[in-house]
Amino acid sequence: DISEEKKKEKIEKVILNISQAVNKENNLADFLKVVRTELSEILDTKNFYVALHDSVSDTYTFPYHVDEFDSIDDLTQIELKNSLTDYVRRKNQAILVDYAKQDELEQLGEIHGVVGSECPIWIGAPLVVDKIVVGAICLQSYHDPECYNEHDLELLKIVSENVSSAIWKKKIVDQLTESEIRYRDFISRSSEGIYRIDYDPPIDTSLPPEVQVDQIIKSGIIGECNNPFAKMYCVNSYEDMIGKNMNALYGNKITKENFEANLKFVKDNYRVVDVETIEQDD
Repeated sequence: DISEEKKKEKIEKVILNISQAVNKENNLADFLKVVRTELSEILDTKNFYVALHDSVSDTYTFPYHVDEFDSIDDLTQIELKNSLTDYVRRKNQAILVDYAKQDELEQLGEIHGVVGSECPIWIGAPLVVDKIVVGAICLQSYHDPECYNEHDLELLKIVSENVSSAIWKKKIVDQLTESEIRYRDFISRSSEGIYRIDYDPPIDTSLPPEVQVDQIIKSGIIGECNNPFAKMYCVNSYEDMIGKNMNALYGNKITKENFEANLKFVKDNYRVVDVETIEQDD
């Protein structure tokens, strides 16, 4: 069947575009916008949302939410106990819900009514990050009771894996950003002189140690430092030190003591181990 073959090709293209967007988009909201746009090629995405669960407050936030009737920003925390969204997360189960399924779940005590405007059909799939169900991705229609089917639900399950990967990526980026902020705060607050040397071009570690020291002095530049370090060299701000060559720190002439200190640094596999130097401002 030609139409079925074309539909299959379109689905494969949509899934491919979404999976590629995981690495292209750094912002979660931007990525979810791509997901919705791509899915709109094969599904009704007029009402589309992603809900993330906070285990501490037992509430949900919505990094992406588009709906014909209900409006939720990405900061508001909402309690969704006994809702369909919460059911998907708790059960770690993708589900298609029509009025009959809704009645069944209510009779079982799994859900208590509907949060927001009532709709005749709803589908949702869990989002799993590091083996923890962190939320759900959901679609619903207010007008067409046959808008979605089990095939659509299977497609949403595949998409949920890509969304989960994007959430995991954002989590890692956020952790790295937080770590970087703490690191820079520590550097800036320290009363000790702290600095980092970058080598451009990189040092050829296969060369004799003495030659490596010559390269260190010639190619080493200040990549990062704090104000106490700058003041050690009579410079007012760390910003004026960034990019300075190591040779300039030695007054363009390296003493035997400094050469020996760098030689020890090389022989200790580029680690600073029990090294002390005395530098004098001429």
